[in-house]
Amino acid sequence: MPNNICFANQKYFKTPSPSMYYTLGVMLCGYVPHQDEGVLYRSHQRSLVELVRNQLDSNCEIISDPRPRRSSHWFAISHAPELRKSLEDLGVRGDKHHQHLPSVPSQYRSHFARGVLDDSGRVYVYKPNKVEVAINVRGNITFMKEFHSLLKQEAGVRDRIIQNDHELTYRDRDTAAIAHWIYRDMEIITGDGIYLPEKEKIYSQGMNPPPRKLTEKSRQLREKMERAKRMMREGRKLSVIAAEMGYAFQTGLSIAFRRTQGMTPTEFIAASRSENK
Repeated sequence: MPNNICFANQKYFKTPSPSMYYTLGVMLCGYVPHQDEGVLYRSHQRSLVELVRNQLDSNCEIISDPRPRRSSHWFAISHAPELRKSLEDLGVRGDKHHQHLPSVPSQYRSHFARGVLDDSGRVYVYKPNKVEVAINVRGNITFMKEFHSLLKQEAGVRDRIIQNDHELTYRDRDTAAIAHWIYRDMEIITGDGIYLPEKEKIYSQGMNPPPRKLTEKSRQLREKMERAKRMMREGRKLSVIAAEMGYAFQTGLSIAFRRTQGMTPTEFIAASRSENK
């Protein structure tokens, strides 16, 4: 075979492993079908492109576009029909605007999620020992809802209502929960090299966030919302509850309830009814 032909391990996604599912997560939103039978992966992070290329046992050249605000790196394999079919069979569509969360066996979900966050997530320190992580799959609210459900189920992040948000953002104890979950198998992760060390260092700063100070005003609001929840369970009207809580309008109760509970009063009532069935 001539040395200038670009190749990769066509059977890479045939064998389940932590590495395979991490790479699947990385490529989920950065993979693009290339020509008739090819595969292309693009990212703003050259180190991630190198990682994927090495995982696929590829000799492809990495190409870079250094233009400001368009900086990106990629490699393309023109002839990889089996690799491309494997990605499609696993649910990778090559269109991040219509991508859904693929089915991932439970033992590999933390590796898969770390891959998604390494490719599509931002993580940074916004205050000493306080870390924020945000995932942005622009224009795909469905995927962000599905990914949030995964983080809620597996990492234990708090619930929230996701509507037309441009990105999912987690802070403090939610960031710590995500970090502890996606880095729980560090021996495997470091041994296989399936992570970005620069991101792991930032995550580690938020793994033990300082306890949040509860002001007197916050304590009073929390107690008020607990009283409101009890009255909702009793079946009292929201307008009556709002008046007893001291709100001139029902919307005031709705805003405060959603800010503190992560859902609207109507959604809380519906959830309470479901639990009691």
